[in-house]
Amino acid sequence: MKTWKDFLSFTNIRERIASLLIMLMLLSILYCSIYSMGISVVSRAGSMLVSYLFLYLIVVVAAYVYLIVMFQFIRTKREDIRTLTMKDYMFPLIGVQTLLFVVMVGSSWLSFQLMLADMSSINTILTPIMLVLMMFYIPVQVFACFAIYDGARNPFLIIKDAFVKIIRHYRSSFYSMLVIFLIAFAYTSFMNAFFQYGTLFAVNSGVVDIMTRSNPFMDAMELGLSLFDNMQLLPAFLVSVVYGVVMCLVLVFYYTFMVCIYDEDVHV
Repeated sequence: MKTWKDFLSFTNIRERIASLLIMLMLLSILYCSIYSMGISVVSRAGSMLVSYLFLYLIVVVAAYVYLIVMFQFIRTKREDIRTLTMKDYMFPLIGVQTLLFVVMVGSSWLSFQLMLADMSSINTILTPIMLVLMMFYIPVQVFACFAIYDGARNPFLIIKDAFVKIIRHYRSSFYSMLVIFLIAFAYTSFMNAFFQYGTLFAVNSGVVDIMTRSNPFMDAMELGLSLFDNMQLLPAFLVSVVYGVVMCLVLVFYYTFMVCIYDEDVHV
C-alpha cells in the first residue's frame, strides 16, 4: 500500500466512505442525545452509585453498537458476507467492557479518594497508570472487537491480546492514535481560546470521560441545547459541528487502518 489509492482499493472502502461516515455521524449524535438526557436525570438523584450504574449501562449498550460498527469495517476489508448472529458475541463483549469499566472507573474513584485524604505521593504513582489507560483505551476497544469477531471469547485474553497487538505494532498504533489526539487537542484549544468553552483536563476525570464523553458530537449536542437560552453560542456550536464531521471522517480511515494492523497488513 504505497499510495492513497492503493489503501482505498486494498481495504475496499472507496465506495463506502460516504455511507460509513453517515453511519458514524448518526450513531454519534444518537449516543450524545441519550447521554445528555440520561446524565441530566441521573445527576438529580445525587447518588454516586446511581451515576456509576448509569455510566456502566450506557457504556455496555454503546459498546454493543460499537461492536456492530467495527464488524462493518472488518467485513468490508475482508469482503466477508457470512451471516452473523450478534447474540453469540454478547457475553465476551460484556466481559471486556466490565473489566475495562472496573479498572478505569476504579482508578478514577481511588484517585479522588487519595486527593481527599491528601495522599499525593500515592496519587503520583496512580496518575501515570491512568494516563496509560487513557492512551490505550481506544485501540484496545478496536482490537477487542476484531478479536471477538474472529471468535475470541475469554475477556481477559481478549484484552491481553489487544495490548500485545498494540505493543507489537507500537509505531502504527501510536502514530494513528496521535493524529486523533492532535485533532482533538487543536479543537479544544481553539474552542477555549476563542469561545472560552471547555474544561481543564484532569486525569482522574479524563479516564472516565474517554469512555463516556469522547464522542465527536458531544460538544455540539450540549451547545445545541444551550442555544435556546443563549444564541451567542451559535458560532461555537457551528465549529463543534464541523469538528464532529471531521472527526467522524478521520475515524472512518482510522478504523480501516486498524483492521489492516490487526490483519498484519501493516509493518511500520
